[in-house]
Amino acid sequence: MVGGVRRISLAGFGLVAGLAAATPATAAQSDPEWPCIQVLVPRIASGQIWTGPPVEPVAQAWREDPAVRELALELAARRTPIETAREQIEAFATSLDPEVKDEKLTALFAGVLETINQDRASLIAGIKRFARTQQRLGDQVREANAALRELEGDDASQRQALQEQRDWTIRIFNEREDSLTHLCEQPVVLERRAFALAREIASHLG
Repeated sequence: MVGGVRRISLAGFGLVAGLAAATPATAAQSDPEWPCIQVLVPRIASGQIWTGPPVEPVAQAWREDPAVRELALELAARRTPIETAREQIEAFATSLDPEVKDEKLTALFAGVLETINQDRASLIAGIKRFARTQQRLGDQVREANAALRELEGDDASQRQALQEQRDWTIRIFNEREDSLTHLCEQPVVLERRAFALAREIASHLG
């Protein structure tokens, strides 16, 4: 179960209670749209993962140096294996003049962190959109259940059509729920990537 979302049962009309628990809010979260068990960290601060020189003086410098900018984007990309990133960082650090080495490496870290934060922000926004859609699907099922209760003893064909539509909505909800666990893990994966890259870059400081 992720963020209070539970698999919906088709048995009887008891699924109303199940859907009530499928709201994106959890007691542990301050953001009512956040559906994940993982604590929402909107942005990774440099102080959380960086042990090198202050980042603020070079926070924009990485954009102005083509070599630093290109490497920062490559390191931050999820497609780049961490082992490959380590090799690239080592090669870059070795190529630097000792007089500017720490400054360039700090700028590189700033670029990596900014890029990862942007990536995470997009992921978090996508997860919230996903949660809003799940909420709408839940609302649709609750409305269908209410309509079915009103139709008790009425036209059987109408009841069947409504039940089929409700069950299809539940199926979509459950299939989407299966992907929520993976989605919720992605911001944490990027946090770990940022930490690993920060540690590797810092290891080459003078």
